[in-house]
Amino acid sequence: MSVIKSIVIAFSMFSIMPMPRVEWDKQNMKFALAFMPLVGAVIGAVLYGWLLINKLLGFGSILFAAGITAIPIAISGAIHMDGFCDTIDALSSHADTEKKRAILKDPHTGAFAVIGACVYFLLYFTLATELPMTFETVYTLGIIHVISRALAGLVCAIMTPKERQGLGSTFHDAASGASKLILWFIIGIAAAAIVLLDGLTGAFVLISAAIAVTYTVHIARKEFGGISGDLAGFLIQLLEIAAVTIICITWKVRAIWF
Repeated sequence: MSVIKSIVIAFSMFSIMPMPRVEWDKQNMKFALAFMPLVGAVIGAVLYGWLLINKLLGFGSILFAAGITAIPIAISGAIHMDGFCDTIDALSSHADTEKKRAILKDPHTGAFAVIGACVYFLLYFTLATELPMTFETVYTLGIIHVISRALAGLVCAIMTPKERQGLGSTFHDAASGASKLILWFIIGIAAAAIVLLDGLTGAFVLISAAIAVTYTVHIARKEFGGISGDLAGFLIQLLEIAAVTIICITWKVRAIWF
């Protein structure tokens, strides 16, 4: 029963999907991080539905790209983009660690957060217009949304939170050893799936994911003194735009040279 409740908590926290009310205690939350990748799987399924709608109605690449950009944000309730914006604001302040932590908790939106979000969406949408309207595209993107959430969940479960309070700390404390093993298993399956689909692209996507995780862990330790929910959201958004960039480059190079 706690597994089902953990799934409910994962979707309640990391998506806008309506869920029944459950008690957010340590027992019910111990698998919540492990099931966060399921939200990525739902995003992949919705992207597939968006592909079918575009093919049925004959929409062009621009509208298709708009859906690819907006659907993950809409389903997640922009929770990860919020963390990305807060992190950009904090890093752009070039202040000391305590000030950066205060900026992360500040509910107000700074200029750098707005600029960062605008640049992010511009780049993501532009890259998405270069992606073909195919099953391979939405399948690859769906795997990326699973991997990004699995890696963010694993980082949150393993790393020490920057503060012993807040949801980041709560999820970290509740995560069980089995939850970490599940996340490793999901990462392994998703990595194998993306490599089997396209070996070259998959390999570079996994390398970019490793770089994104390494960078996020580095700034979490150096700039903030530990991980947080905002930094996990930053990791997800950073990994996803890096992966889309890799897909566009490798597919274009393959089309031109091969």
